[in-house]
Amino acid sequence: MKQLRGISAAGCLGIVAAFGASAAGSPPTLHEVTIDCGVTSNNDGCEKRVECPPGTTIRSARAACNLEYGSVTDEQLSSMEPGYLEVVRRSDRVEQGSCWLGSSQVEDGLVATAAIVGLTGVSIGCQEHDKNGGDCEIRGSLYCQ
Repeated sequence: MKQLRGISAAGCLGIVAAFGASAAGSPPTLHEVTIDCGVTSNNDGCEKRVECPPGTTIRSARAACNLEYGSVTDEQLSSMEPGYLEVVRRSDRVEQGSCWLGSSQVEDGLVATAAIVGLTGVSIGCQEHDKNGGDCEIRGSLYCQ
């Protein structure tokens, strides 16, 4: 009888393990959260907090910044690799413009955004200073799972 109980228990555990494996085998849903913040004629810039849906964390992000007059285009954004924050147009005075995504900040070029992986949300923003007021925009996506 002890052997039979052992087989029954092992059989039940095998079924439970099989169901667990099939549920765990399908990947969790990846959520794309829009990043969009911009200002015109405002030296204070733009800043906001962007959050993943409840129960998810950041897996990756990509964002582009225009730190002079104009917007980040869909083409510029779609050509970027996930995992980076990139300036697509720098300020005419580089030291007077920057954008940030979490702790990653850039004035010109690009920077990796790996430091935000595992967080539930981040601060994003941009700032550019001009005598007639600064213009800037940051656009992109957080990928949460």
